[in-house]
Amino acid sequence: MKGKKKPRTSIDESFEIPAEKWPRIRELYPTVDHGLEFVQFRDYHLAQASTFADWVAAYRTWCRNALKFGTYPEPSTVAGGGLPVDEAEMTEQQRFLRENNLL
Repeated sequence: MKGKKKPRTSIDESFEIPAEKWPRIRELYPTVDHGLEFVQFRDYHLAQASTFADWVAAYRTWCRNALKFGTYPEPSTVAGGGLPVDEAEMTEQQRFLRENNLL
Protein backbone atom coordinates (compact mmCIF):
# COMPACT_ATOMS: atom_id res chain seq x y z
CA MET A 1 0.00 0.00 0.00
CA LYS A 2 1.42 3.33 -1.04
CA GLY A 3 1.59 6.28 1.32
CA LYS A 4 0.08 9.67 0.71
CA LYS A 5 1.61 11.82 -1.97
CA LYS A 6 3.93 14.53 -0.79
CA PRO A 7 2.19 17.92 -1.10
CA ARG A 8 3.27 20.27 -3.84
CA THR A 9 4.80 23.52 -2.67
CA SER A 10 5.94 26.71 -4.33
CA ILE A 11 9.50 27.95 -4.20
CA ASP A 12 10.61 31.11 -2.43
CA GLU A 13 13.64 33.36 -2.85
CA SER A 14 15.40 31.79 0.13
CA PHE A 15 15.21 28.24 -1.26
CA GLU A 16 18.54 26.45 -1.43
CA ILE A 17 19.41 22.87 -2.34
CA PRO A 18 20.38 21.12 0.93
CA ALA A 19 24.17 20.88 1.26
CA GLU A 20 24.11 17.08 1.52
CA LYS A 21 22.42 16.84 -1.92
CA TRP A 22 25.08 18.80 -3.85
CA PRO A 23 27.78 16.08 -4.07
CA ARG A 24 25.40 13.69 -5.86
CA ILE A 25 24.06 16.43 -8.14
CA ARG A 26 27.61 17.45 -9.10
CA GLU A 27 28.49 13.79 -9.69
CA LEU A 28 25.49 13.32 -11.99
CA TYR A 29 25.99 16.61 -13.86
CA PRO A 30 29.71 17.47 -13.72
CA THR A 31 29.68 19.70 -16.79
CA VAL A 32 26.83 21.95 -15.59
CA ASP A 33 27.58 25.39 -14.14
CA HIS A 34 25.48 24.91 -11.01
CA GLY A 35 26.03 28.44 -9.75
CA LEU A 36 24.40 29.86 -12.87
CA GLU A 37 21.82 27.12 -13.44
CA PHE A 38 20.49 27.14 -9.89
CA VAL A 39 19.88 30.91 -9.99
CA GLN A 40 18.12 30.55 -13.35
CA PHE A 41 16.10 27.59 -12.03
CA ARG A 42 14.96 29.48 -8.93
CA ASP A 43 14.18 32.70 -10.84
CA TYR A 44 12.22 30.83 -13.51
CA HIS A 45 10.09 28.93 -11.02
CA LEU A 46 9.49 32.04 -8.90
CA ALA A 47 8.25 33.88 -12.00
CA GLN A 48 6.08 30.95 -13.11
CA ALA A 49 4.72 30.26 -9.60
CA SER A 50 5.56 26.59 -10.17
CA THR A 51 4.72 23.95 -7.61
CA PHE A 52 6.54 20.66 -7.06
CA ALA A 53 6.50 17.95 -4.43
CA ASP A 54 10.29 17.59 -4.62
CA TRP A 55 12.31 20.68 -5.52
CA VAL A 56 15.62 18.81 -5.54
CA ALA A 57 14.22 16.37 -8.11
CA ALA A 58 12.95 19.36 -10.10
CA TYR A 59 16.46 20.82 -10.14
CA ARG A 60 17.94 17.49 -11.32
CA THR A 61 15.40 17.55 -14.17
CA TRP A 62 16.47 21.13 -14.96
CA CYS A 63 20.09 19.95 -15.18
CA ARG A 64 19.17 17.00 -17.42
CA ASN A 65 17.32 19.40 -19.70
CA ALA A 66 20.32 21.75 -19.81
CA LEU A 67 22.34 18.79 -21.15
CA LYS A 68 19.55 17.67 -23.48
CA PHE A 69 19.21 21.13 -25.03
CA GLY A 70 22.96 21.44 -25.55
CA THR A 71 23.72 24.12 -22.96
CA TYR A 72 26.57 21.93 -21.67
CA PRO A 73 28.43 18.91 -23.05
CA GLU A 74 27.10 15.51 -22.03
CA PRO A 75 29.12 13.98 -19.17
CA SER A 76 29.89 10.99 -21.43
CA THR A 77 32.02 13.29 -23.59
CA VAL A 78 34.35 14.08 -20.71
CA ALA A 79 36.27 11.82 -18.35
CA GLY A 80 37.46 12.27 -14.80
CA GLY A 81 35.09 15.08 -13.93
CA GLY A 82 35.73 17.25 -16.93
CA LEU A 83 38.92 15.94 -18.50
CA PRO A 84 38.79 15.65 -22.29
CA VAL A 85 38.24 12.21 -23.76
CA ASP A 86 40.11 13.09 -26.95
CA GLU A 87 43.82 12.29 -26.49
CA ALA A 88 44.81 15.28 -28.65
CA GLU A 89 43.16 17.67 -26.16
CA MET A 90 44.85 16.19 -23.10
CA THR A 91 47.64 17.91 -21.20
CA GLU A 92 50.74 16.00 -20.13
CA GLN A 93 49.38 15.75 -16.59
CA GLN A 94 46.02 14.41 -17.79
CA ARG A 95 47.77 11.89 -20.04
CA PHE A 96 49.96 10.75 -17.12
CA LEU A 97 46.93 10.33 -14.86
CA ARG A 98 45.05 8.31 -17.47
CA GLU A 99 48.04 6.11 -18.37
CA ASN A 100 48.57 5.32 -14.70
CA ASN A 101 44.90 4.57 -14.04
CA LEU A 102 44.63 7.48 -11.65
CA LEU A 103 41.46 8.86 -13.28
